[in-house]
Amino acid sequence: MTGQNVRRMVNMRKRAIVQLAAVALMLSPALLVGGCSEQATTPAQVTSQDTSPPAPPVGLDVLPRNSGLVLNWSPNVEPDLVGYNVYLYSPSPERPESYVRFNNQPISATEFRHGKLRPNQQMIFRLTAVDLSGNESGFSSMIVASTEAIQLRGQ
Repeated sequence: MTGQNVRRMVNMRKRAIVQLAAVALMLSPALLVGGCSEQATTPAQVTSQDTSPPAPPVGLDVLPRNSGLVLNWSPNVEPDLVGYNVYLYSPSPERPESYVRFNNQPISATEFRHGKLRPNQQMIFRLTAVDLSGNESGFSSMIVASTEAIQLRGQ
């Protein structure tokens, strides 16, 4: 064997030892520090995943505004609540569900403003609540909203 081959082999062994040590540290630090013991063989604590959705939002109310409206509702009490999704009724023969989610991310406030609507436009909304685990509640009761036509007096 040449000197260069011996150095390559030594370097490969060093890398292998370092990799084995890193794996051993990840798997069980107690084995490296205290040797083999019963503590090192006890099973890891298992945590269960949250699969319970929050309660649906309640207390929906709508306030018409010039060319828009404001939805508001009572806050949910779940400690792991992330926010709310707003759904708009939009019937379509291409999909079996009539409600389409309006927002991309859950809304953390208990108010939703929707603007740029035609005067006297009627819309139907429902809301859901979302928790940290991504569980989404069932729908709230529906609320029918209508924009008011605000007439400006002559100047």
